[in-house]
Amino acid sequence: MQAKSPSLLLSLLFARSVLAGTTGAPVSVDDLMRLRSIHDVQISPDGRFVAYVVSQPNLERNEHETALFLVSSTGGVPRRLTYGARIANRPRPNPRLRWSPDGSWL
Repeated sequence: MQAKSPSLLLSLLFARSVLAGTTGAPVSVDDLMRLRSIHDVQISPDGRFVAYVVSQPNLERNEHETALFLVSSTGGVPRRLTYGARIANRPRPNPRLRWSPDGSWL
């Protein structure tokens, strides 16, 4: 198998070592499909909030399922803002989140 990018290869190797190390079983495609990644972290103009996209591959649909989250920059429980939104590009997530200048919308 040839990786398309060094970061993809490193991610797969890391996932393999983490998953294999915890169970002792070989890593399967299903294991890899359960991995989530965070993309396009953006801090609001006033510094009070952080928005980010969480992506998880969906093998059956051949796409990444994505969700937009918002959390206070001081910590706390993230709030999910979207369900089933198409905020990532295919074949890999590549969202382009941007805050409005006044920070009132993304």
